[in-house]
Amino acid sequence: MNQSEKIIVAFNGGSYGSYLLWLLWTLTTDNDIVAPFIKEKSNSHKFYEQAKGNVLKLNPNDLLSEKINSDAKFIMVHPKISAEDNVADSLDTLVNALGKTVLVYPTPKTYLLNINNSFSKIYDSFWKGLLESIDIKDIYTNYPDMDGIPPEQLPLWLVREFLSLNIFDSWEDQVDWYLPDYYNNKQVHIVKIEDILYNVEDTLTKIKEFYNLQWTKPIDSIMSYHKTNMSLQKNLTQDQICKQILTSFFANTDFKWNSNDLTLISEAFVQKSLRDNGYELQCYNLNVFPTSVAKLKEKLYKQSRKG
Repeated sequence: MNQSEKIIVAFNGGSYGSYLLWLLWTLTTDNDIVAPFIKEKSNSHKFYEQAKGNVLKLNPNDLLSEKINSDAKFIMVHPKISAEDNVADSLDTLVNALGKTVLVYPTPKTYLLNINNSFSKIYDSFWKGLLESIDIKDIYTNYPDMDGIPPEQLPLWLVREFLSLNIFDSWEDQVDWYLPDYYNNKQVHIVKIEDILYNVEDTLTKIKEFYNLQWTKPIDSIMSYHKTNMSLQKNLTQDQICKQILTSFFANTDFKWNSNDLTLISEAFVQKSLRDNGYELQCYNLNVFPTSVAKLKEKLYKQSRKG
């Protein structure tokens, strides 16, 4: 196969790259439209079973190997899987080897959506997935009273605090945050997560023009599936709610939410954001997170306020 005919989508976990690949595969082949969703995980990983030998999965270690010579037309790439990898370098190598590439990337509006997705959509166990991304020994070292307690039995307050100190810096390093501010390659078409979710028709049309593709089906044919996909997304409101909490906190106004509105990761983000601005949460034994700004302020150390 001519390398220029390949459709390449690079993305980090939880950013709807598999879903975008399914959309492009569906619209450019004669295959029947079959939903790719694994509803329990709210992901589109059934696509890889549907496409079988027509899709190739790559990581940075594969980009200079013979593996890229596959006949597969569709290629998915995780451009950074270790600390030594660099997203920009991976993209440049990918373009040099295979040509035009689509990069799916989060923005500040989909920051928490992507982070929450990266755990909830991939792992069979929330606790296993969460703690596999960090070194459990670090928890036992920093919290010796917890040594010997199985990960799934660690109290929520401890996991939340540990996440607030570690997970966001780690994730930003994984995606080389914020890549669009400094990376510019005309052979790389950057698609924002929110464009896939909320502007899918225009997004697909731009990719069609980027690759000079021919649709085998009208875009309208996938819209009911897109509606289903949107209905499966559990983390769509995390960024907005956390933004409202923090805006109200710093504006000294109250805001209330329900106990199940925030994930543990989003609670950790609120905790980190307060810490970054000089406010330390009294997290010990705080297994139930406050449900209003007023209650949140009651859980602050009084000496933590800046100035």
